[in-house]
Amino acid sequence: MSSRNSINGREAQSPLVSVVIPAYNAQEFIERTLHSALAQTYLNLEVLVIDDWLYGPHPRHSSKAGSCRRSR
Repeated sequence: MSSRNSINGREAQSPLVSVVIPAYNAQEFIERTLHSALAQTYLNLEVLVIDDWLYGPHPRHSSKAGSCRRSR
């Protein structure tokens, strides 16, 4: 997947940038982290959150992540 940007009147392909967020015991910080990653001005961006859920799914994980949306 790529996005097109206009540079000096020419269209150029923008490479996909992946932001990988390790989320080991990150309940306290995950919402702020996701909002920060999704607030970037670069459009061709994917955000991957990696959580091994060592202690099982935390009920706040899904609610915090669900409040962070970015439309393209």
